[in-house]
Amino acid sequence: MTDFDPTPASSGDLPAFDFTGALDTSSVTAADVVAAVVIMIATVIIATIVGHLTRKRLSRPETNSLQVARFAGTGARWAVIFTGGALALSFLGADVAWLTITIVLIIVISVLIAKPLLEKYAAGIALATATGFGIGDEISVKGYEGEVIEITGRSTVLRLRNGRRVHIPNTEMTDQDIVVFTTEQKRRTEIELEIGARHAVESVERVILEALHSVEAVNNDPAPYIRARGFGVDSVTLSVRIWHKSDLGSGSRALDQSVRAIARALDAAGMALADDGLEVFLHNGAAEPSLGARD
Repeated sequence: MTDFDPTPASSGDLPAFDFTGALDTSSVTAADVVAAVVIMIATVIIATIVGHLTRKRLSRPETNSLQVARFAGTGARWAVIFTGGALALSFLGADVAWLTITIVLIIVISVLIAKPLLEKYAAGIALATATGFGIGDEISVKGYEGEVIEITGRSTVLRLRNGRRVHIPNTEMTDQDIVVFTTEQKRRTEIELEIGARHAVESVERVILEALHSVEAVNNDPAPYIRARGFGVDSVTLSVRIWHKSDLGSGSRALDQSVRAIARALDAAGMALADDGLEVFLHNGAAEPSLGARD
């Protein structure tokens, strides 16, 4: 219980608090002591179970993050202990209202001091529990493409295809658009062709599809297909769409093998790539495929 000093406070002074009334053991009985002990024992057991279940939930294989799981489990355990401890102390004559205010003040001060760290761990927990991606998925974020090998309390670790590792702070990950390549088993890649107007579109299409049929890295279910995308000055733009396994390595192999097969087939059909009327462009002029579906 909090009592105010009836003596008028001087200007600029706060009222004095009487902390001696926070604990009154005069009416505590043996039964109260036993109840407090039982409550604390039950609290420890429940806190242990809650902490274990929290760690187990956050450490499941698809979102394995040991540091985040430990942090969350510890937080859940202490939350239960604080609650049970306050209840047990009330049986021993403690003023629960005063105790609650004290605990709240301690928590607020701790949060303010540890706010930057808590923000990083909170972001880590959010990423670890999200269903969008997990350990082993291949993603693209902030210009990096690679495999997620770890989600710690502070950062998400990617292994890039060149063998390097990049650590991206979790606080930045939550604010970024993330492309997940391995959500599905198959993924589509596009290759754009500009054919001269003198070439029949159907003839070029037939040659390309026959060439892609024998490409090992390209799936035939769904089968490759071609869509006309528009006209140039003296050309027609075609979009060759192929399906392959969703990982980045399979995408690169499918693109490489497909472009080579198309080039050989067009050359054999008398549609040489050296002819000014027919050129092959990778989408956006990039060395990597244009990933994901686009209509």
